[in-house]
Amino acid sequence: MVSFNAPDLPEVHWRVVPLHTPRVLRHCAKCGRVRRFASSDRFRLNAQQVTVDVWLVYKCVECECTWNCAIIERCPVRNIDPGTYGLFERNDKELAWSCAFDYRLLSRADVQVDMTFEVRVQSSETGLDDNFGESRIIIIESPYAGIIRLDRLLAQQLRISRTSVQEMYKSGRLRIYPDGKNALRTAAHTGQRIHIGGLTPSRSPVL
Repeated sequence: MVSFNAPDLPEVHWRVVPLHTPRVLRHCAKCGRVRRFASSDRFRLNAQQVTVDVWLVYKCVECECTWNCAIIERCPVRNIDPGTYGLFERNDKELAWSCAFDYRLLSRADVQVDMTFEVRVQSSETGLDDNFGESRIIIIESPYAGIIRLDRLLAQQLRISRTSVQEMYKSGRLRIYPDGKNALRTAAHTGQRIHIGGLTPSRSPVL
């Protein structure tokens, strides 16, 4: 792993915020074909005398046919934290998003996950893409895993093509810490630090 030490460079913080939770692909009984289902951010609870089932409710994006993704199955009520149980009852959005981004949970449900996201980046500095002659350290914060590939994020925010991003990386004008095999092709994640210096001000579609 390459060490990182550049105390004199200005730092820019990027918080990568998804605009929606992961869509899942499954057969829709009403449409009669595979469709994308989106989380409704609502839970369904079925409490018996001593056990409870909790599902996250999904809806087909075409017809709103519902599908329930199991979160908790036949769990003794006494084993569930009362505060968490209350969040389920109130359809707490933060908890719903946490469940929707639980890829192990979705894997157990045997559904395919659509990993295409629209994201918004909250930056601590505006106009970074115009400072082509200045070096910067970009610090990534991503509250959820697997939202967007690093090369796509950089291309989107710097308004250059992904090919240009890859060329910068190969030439050393863009360095990633921690680095690793296929670093640009993996998802951006909290704690990544990107050293960018000597950008080329050419513009091309970010696709």
